[in-house]
Amino acid sequence: MKLSRRIEDQILLLKIKHGDQEAFAIIYDKYVDALFRFVVFRVRSEEIAQDITSELFLKIWQHITTSPTNVENLRAFLYQMARNLVADHYRTTQETLPLEEAIEVEGSGAKD
Repeated sequence: MKLSRRIEDQILLLKIKHGDQEAFAIIYDKYVDALFRFVVFRVRSEEIAQDITSELFLKIWQHITTSPTNVENLRAFLYQMARNLVADHYRTTQETLPLEEAIEVEGSGAKD
C-alpha cells in the first residue's frame, strides 16, 4: 500500500511540475490536516499554524513548479519543509533585549 501511495504522489508531482492545479489540490487535500496538526503541535497556536501551513503550500507550489530537481518522497519533503518553516518562525520571533536592558538585568542580581 505504501508503494501505491508513493507512485500516486509521483504522478501528482509530475502533473504539478507542469502547472496542474487540480493535482496540487489533491496533494493539498491529502496532506493539509496532518501538516496543520504537525505545525500547531510545535508552535502551540492555531492562528500561527494556519499562517505557516498556508506559507508551506505556497512554497511547495513554487518549489515543485520551478525547481529542476525532483522530489523523491513527497511526504518526507512536506514535513521537512514544515519543520524548516517552524524553525524560521522561531528564529524571526525570538525575543531579544536591547544591550542596555540586558546589562541592567544581569547587573541587578549583583546588588543584593
